[in-house]
Amino acid sequence: MLKICYILNAFAVGGAETVALNLARKLPSGRFDVHVLSVLEPDPGSWTPMRLRFKNEGIRTTAMNVGHIRNPLGFLRFFLFLKKHRFDIVHGHNRPSDAWGVLMGRYAGVPACLWTRHSVYRDMSPKQLRRYQALAAKVPAVLAVSESVRDNCVSYEGVPATKVHTFTNGIDTERLAPLGEEAVREARLSLGWAPRDIVLLFVGRMAEPKAPEGFVELVARLNSRNPIIRGVMCGTGPLKDKIQQLATDSGVVEMLGVRDDIPRLLGAADLFVSTSRNEGLPLNVMEAMSVGATIVAPSIGQVRCLFSGYDALTQGYLPPPPDQGDLPASLIEQWVEIVEGLLANPDQKVRMGRQGREAILKSFSLEQMVKSHVDLYEDILSS
Repeated sequence: MLKICYILNAFAVGGAETVALNLARKLPSGRFDVHVLSVLEPDPGSWTPMRLRFKNEGIRTTAMNVGHIRNPLGFLRFFLFLKKHRFDIVHGHNRPSDAWGVLMGRYAGVPACLWTRHSVYRDMSPKQLRRYQALAAKVPAVLAVSESVRDNCVSYEGVPATKVHTFTNGIDTERLAPLGEEAVREARLSLGWAPRDIVLLFVGRMAEPKAPEGFVELVARLNSRNPIIRGVMCGTGPLKDKIQQLATDSGVVEMLGVRDDIPRLLGAADLFVSTSRNEGLPLNVMEAMSVGATIVAPSIGQVRCLFSGYDALTQGYLPPPPDQGDLPASLIEQWVEIVEGLLANPDQKVRMGRQGREAILKSFSLEQMVKSHVDLYEDILSS
């Protein structure tokens, strides 16, 4: 049996953490033994909602906070943990713990170490770039969740093209399946949504790359034109308090925090909205596609990858927000016009939902993602 350690910064709710969870619970149990380690956990003794998800799936977890890279005691604990468990593979999923995992894993004698790049990063210092380039020379593979992420790994991060492999994220299409009409009515009733309410949904981290403030502005502007439109936001993150205040001030956006019933929310909402500045391969959009939701999302490369070849889905493209800084009022106004156009065209919404589900079933299944990882793990350990 192969022993694998997935390394996270923390047990936060996010795309990379969800990928690690899906892999850990779906790798063949008779062939793989998975342990998930977080090394920058703010409170190692706590059981966050994401850590509880791992526990509920029967996956072993350990949390520690090694602190700064110059903290010898913290990194000694890290090293001793890897040494004690004698893992066959260490696989990192977040910066900077992915690099630390490769470094400590090699010191601990782990046969194979690697990492997955989950997003397009353009913020590394020259020193950080040199560190990743040096580590890339010592690993059998670097994984990227989309072609745009792979291109960035090669062109910006300087990882040799022969080392970088695209392994797209996969979606559990059984868990994330369309709701029937009766289930939609029941879900909306239990959530306190009136039948005539038009509910826009945001699911994601409250963090600068996701531009959650844009969602609040969009809903507020739409509501000023049509008072039955309201917004609901799920997630947490560093901007949580700021977004909570904006939502409260708007009077038309509700913050639900971290939820375990995302499939139900996606299926019950009238429109799913992404406002991201950049993405790796957006799991939130993919999950919305899987349940057959109507989606609007910025026309960034990673979203275009998902919508490519599906004419109805492309009707949900939003002009992208700037990479950083405030969102111009003119941009929000463009978003308003696109959303109003979709809400006025129920037939188009149905087509978008059907094509979204079809795209996920065809190209982004969880089974294919798991198989790709199984094949890779076995190949690198046999070579």
